[in-house]
Amino acid sequence: MRMHTYAEAAIELNIPESWLAKHKAELPHTEFGSYVRFSDADLEEIREMHRVRPASDEVPPVAGLPGLLLDLKPAPARHRSAANA
Repeated sequence: MRMHTYAEAAIELNIPESWLAKHKAELPHTEFGSYVRFSDADLEEIREMHRVRPASDEVPPVAGLPGLLLDLKPAPARHRSAANA
């Protein structure tokens, strides 16, 4: 089983090392005295703890096109003034 340091775990999770240190008490980890390590299983559990899912499993079709999440509309046209040209 691979054990990761703060720096290695932060790289693996793509987050700042300082965030891991700040939230250590809330996260799964192993302590060897003053040494803190994160196993691969710990990192996966951290990912799952912070995974965000839609409130509903079912997304209704939009404008008769199933599978679209948003009814996208074009942005209003912008015109540059002579001062910004």
